[in-house]
Amino acid sequence: MEHMLKNTLVRFNDFRKDHSSIFQYGLIIVVSAFIFYAPNLLNLIGFAEIKPKDFFDPGIKTPIDAIYFSIVSITTLGFGDINPTSQIMRAVVSIEVLFGIITIGQALHAISIKAEEDKRLPHRLAAYEDVRSLTCMMISYWQDIYLQSVPEKYPDTLENLLSQGNINKMGMCLDLDAKPNVTPPRTWWQWLPEKLTNMTAMAEKILERHVQVLDPNAYSHIHSLLSGGMLLPMKANIINSIRQSDKAMGFPRPTNYANYLVDNEVSLKPIIDLDDWCKKEYEALKNNSHVPINEPFKMPEIKEVTNSPASLISQEKLQEQLTKQEEYRACDKA
Repeated sequence: MEHMLKNTLVRFNDFRKDHSSIFQYGLIIVVSAFIFYAPNLLNLIGFAEIKPKDFFDPGIKTPIDAIYFSIVSITTLGFGDINPTSQIMRAVVSIEVLFGIITIGQALHAISIKAEEDKRLPHRLAAYEDVRSLTCMMISYWQDIYLQSVPEKYPDTLENLLSQGNINKMGMCLDLDAKPNVTPPRTWWQWLPEKLTNMTAMAEKILERHVQVLDPNAYSHIHSLLSGGMLLPMKANIINSIRQSDKAMGFPRPTNYANYLVDNEVSLKPIIDLDDWCKKEYEALKNNSHVPINEPFKMPEIKEVTNSPASLISQEKLQEQLTKQEEYRACDKA
């Protein structure tokens, strides 16, 4: 019973929000009708000097007469069968008419906006789905790195996953010589640039395809990722460029991701902002759409901790690489 009552109240509130002009219009009619009938009420409770006929010609005798005159007045029909004769009632009628015109204007404006939103809805849904897919891909990118390299509990929030502390951990732990859990098999050297290239192309396509309908906030976040964030076009080539340069110079750079990672908490902040936007847009769209909508990214509940992830660089390997790096630098100085 309580659940049914709550659902009824929620539906009533939703209906009231969607049809606020109707409720406002009705309220004006009721309040005006009460004022028009007020002389009769005052006369009935003992104010004999107040005569209803002093306010209207002919006088309003029943509440139905008051409601009828209120409706006729607010709609500006003006049949002339009842006329206000006092200055007070003329002022009330004038105010009621003005409020009625304003309310009708607001209703027409709301109807035009709703019609425009309905027309834009398919484009808005398409933009949401593209942004949601891109956001999920970027989050999954860092999720895969963390789960396959960091021997600690998986973060419970996106903000924690993309914090500077965990970014540093992923950089130190990930061995680029290892192979991610993907098909076909390949090393992180190959997989990371491929993912970045695909996501960058997808982000550029979103800005080009949805420039007319995409929410300015979402557009700004994606533009930030492309102009100086994670999806800066040149970043996809940084790993291989550094690797080729080291090979040409004979420089023994360690193979953990930290030596090639250029992202930080600031450059990844737009991902969190896009995730928040997707959640708000999903709530706004799910009640207005007649087609299923995919939900935004949900952080998985991973309680188990793997002490030796498949792509964790061993301390022995890292120490050996660091030793070779120091020897190279010492020879270079000599």
